[in-house]
Amino acid sequence: MIIKFKIFSAIITLIAISYCSLTYCQISSGQYSFGLNLAFNPETNIITGYFENYSRLEENTTEPRLSCIFYITGKYDKNVFNINTYSHLTKKGDLIKGKIQIKDSTTISIILNEVHKGCWNVQPFSDESVDFSLTTKQKWIEINYIDMDKAYFYNDKNENSKKKSFVIKGNIVYIDQIENNWIHCQYRDKIITEGWLKRQSIND
Repeated sequence: MIIKFKIFSAIITLIAISYCSLTYCQISSGQYSFGLNLAFNPETNIITGYFENYSRLEENTTEPRLSCIFYITGKYDKNVFNINTYSHLTKKGDLIKGKIQIKDSTTISIILNEVHKGCWNVQPFSDESVDFSLTTKQKWIEINYIDMDKAYFYNDKNENSKKKSFVIKGNIVYIDQIENNWIHCQYRDKIITEGWLKRQSIND
């Protein structure tokens, strides 16, 4: 019975992949399983993302033993995204290429050509593709990182609406609107900070 169920599940997966290969399955922006966040901009066919996951904690401490963290950017091509992944803190100093395959509207898989530093004991990615399932859909069109020492939030798209809250270099922001020289985004930490930032504050 278990074998039959596994065969049935495999057939369903193959049908879904074949369907997406023959038609157009748009990837969903949002939070995925295992610490993956993705944003897709249908106007540019560009995908951006951020993966962050950790190994188990050290004994007698709250610190994780190893971390697997990298930034993702790529372009859509025949139901596959050819992606570049790297540490956003080193700015492509550890560039590793890979692919994102759309399995269906809520499931994708990622495979990389090599393993990022720290990822081997957390999530290797290079031995075989890793599946991720959408957990929370979002309206993000881009995920990016701050590329200046400090960037203040604004209530509106003008200098007079400057807030006290700010983000610093390397912080990840989740963008849902881009208007001229401004972006509307969230910084998602223990609390979510939301507002407008100057577009020049993020990586170009």
